[in-house]
Amino acid sequence: MIPTSSLVMIVINLVLGFAVPICLAWWLVKKHNASLRTILIGAATFIVFALILETIVHQIVLKGPHGAAIQGNTLYLAIYGGLMAGLFEETGRFLSMKYLLKKEPTTVKPAVAYGIGHGGVEMILLFGFTMISYLAMAVMVKAGQTETLLGQVPAEAQGQIQATISNLSD
Repeated sequence: MIPTSSLVMIVINLVLGFAVPICLAWWLVKKHNASLRTILIGAATFIVFALILETIVHQIVLKGPHGAAIQGNTLYLAIYGGLMAGLFEETGRFLSMKYLLKKEPTTVKPAVAYGIGHGGVEMILLFGFTMISYLAMAVMVKAGQTETLLGQVPAEAQGQIQATISNLSD
């Protein structure tokens, strides 16, 4: 059974996962006259370079001949993940700043605006939407619908769902 305190914390995290980046962006634009365009370029750069291009490389490398070795060794996976994140995110930042933001002044404000866009969309997509998923699972489990939930996912994913439910229940 999932305790009510877990549901409350999931909802708090869900609200924060969306509210913090949106409020920071609004505050920076309204109170500090930052460029919304710069914030949106930061967000788009994260989506294109980290979520699309990096994912394509992960699909190729991790399903390739060395994929099992990388995934089977925590150290290799950490090194690989760090290198890929650095390569794609820094390349995205460089290209965005060189070509899309070249007319922006080289001051702190555009850098912070870009970072709020980049980190904000990351927080929303990776954290906020994860909290939505956790909330849906927790509500279903609390309502006694665990079997219905498990019946909706492929057999190979059921272990992961059961582990998540176990973590939410502790």
